[in-house]
Amino acid sequence: MPSEKISVFRFEKGLFIFLVVLVLLNLNRHQWSADIHGSSDDIGYLAYAMSFGLDFDADFSGEADELQFFRAGNGKVPKGFYGPGLMAAPFVALFSTVDRLQNHEVIEDRGKFVNSWTYFGFSFAVHFYFLASVFLFWRSAILLTDKPSLFYTLLFCVGSGVIYYVLSRVRMSHSFEFFGLSLITYATMRYRELGELKWSAAAAAGVSITLMVRFSDLNVIALPVILLLLQDCLSGRDNAPPDIKKHIKAAFIFALLVIFFYLPVAYLNNEIYGVAIPHSQAVYGLAFPHSQAGSDSQEPIGLLPIIIMLLQRLPGLAHIFFGAEFGLLYSSPIMVFGLGLLTYMLLKARRNKGWLAIITLLLAWAYAGFSLAVALIWAEPGMSYGWRYLYPIFPLGFVGYFIWWSDADKQTAIFKNVIHVSCVGLCVFSFLGAVLFTKTESLSYRVQENYFGVNVEAAPNFNANLLKEVFSADAWETAVKDGTFGYVNKMYINRTYLRWKFDQLLHGKEGTVMPPRRQHPPVVGIWILILFGLWGACARICIGLNRR
Repeated sequence: MPSEKISVFRFEKGLFIFLVVLVLLNLNRHQWSADIHGSSDDIGYLAYAMSFGLDFDADFSGEADELQFFRAGNGKVPKGFYGPGLMAAPFVALFSTVDRLQNHEVIEDRGKFVNSWTYFGFSFAVHFYFLASVFLFWRSAILLTDKPSLFYTLLFCVGSGVIYYVLSRVRMSHSFEFFGLSLITYATMRYRELGELKWSAAAAAGVSITLMVRFSDLNVIALPVILLLLQDCLSGRDNAPPDIKKHIKAAFIFALLVIFFYLPVAYLNNEIYGVAIPHSQAVYGLAFPHSQAGSDSQEPIGLLPIIIMLLQRLPGLAHIFFGAEFGLLYSSPIMVFGLGLLTYMLLKARRNKGWLAIITLLLAWAYAGFSLAVALIWAEPGMSYGWRYLYPIFPLGFVGYFIWWSDADKQTAIFKNVIHVSCVGLCVFSFLGAVLFTKTESLSYRVQENYFGVNVEAAPNFNANLLKEVFSADAWETAVKDGTFGYVNKMYINRTYLRWKFDQLLHGKEGTVMPPRRQHPPVVGIWILILFGLWGACARICIGLNRR
């Protein structure tokens, strides 16, 4: 390896390790003591995981909180999709063995999950699937460009907003959703490279996983086809006409595989919800998001009123992309840059690829438009960090950006550098937003009328406030206290503990200093070390592969 490449490798390796350490220092130490009974999403996903992982069944009569369940389909089931719980169940089952050995009360009473190994099992699953997603996106980048970067891949992923649901609000679906999207992306890249049926099957399996986690991501069915078309239009370096028969055959085989892999999902849907294809009434007990739709009726709203409502809210797209309330440019920059560059490249490609480039562009924006329409219907980001309904757009942005990056040397130096530095800088800004979210009053939600005129929990000036609070000592003090340093300080290096420990060393059991009141059981330190070990092992594997 030439000395110049060795220097670049070492520099990027250092940046990658530095970013991993930054992420780990922001592990929320309160996550295992958090009583989430008041959140139907969080408690629902956990209830599914405990039922599948502890009881190995879909009988939810003994799960965590009766108030967060509703009568639907074949009986009483938790609100929300069971996919995250099913994917977390193996890890919940594994770590619950410690609870069984210790006769922890969660084994008999699911509501007593706080500070249990069972509870930690869900956290471990979230980190595992997020790291697997980063790995698959990185391997996808390797297939897209001859200069893939492990550091940039991790930065784009932590800058997507998903990291908040890995570090802080852990009992949510987005890490599992992110994994499904990464599997679709990587399998599609491999299928294009090798043409092997197993990779088409893997992409179809990724679609089923994503739909099992969030059925509102219905547009992912089209994602592999769009990614294949994108590569054909943008990665080819010749003017060969498109092979229409090849595309039709690939799409037909993929469609059959999607149906095949969806069959077990449909069976589980019927067992749990009473319907093979889930809908809002079966999953959430609601016919439609009525308040957001401007209706108090419990009757489903027809298609025409929905279309009219979407047309009225179209100006809100500017708010979603560039607004101060988690605008995608600031909370998930790779989506905006990737979509923009993808559009630019496809318009240029029409000279060589003709109508195929235009059709691909229309399909790509129709795909993104589906997710954007979901956000417009709900008329709010999701009452947590970022626009939670828009993660299906991430693979498009990621692939689009790396295809552009592979040929960036052909661009003028100013254009290339401005685009790249801006994207990287905004990804850092997004990561800081995820870290500092809720750490001060101005970076938190409060009930008010949002941009769309809906009275919900909103943070209308979050990004503007973040520009100020990122330099606030109070915000960072709270973030540090809530993270790994805060745990070490509260447990082992605060003055009360050190006085007691010093007294114990001098006087033994006859010491006069009262033992400190600990905020966490010591086992929390073990859990933090396990997660550090998981990240460290994954980082080591990736660095080792990156060296080759």
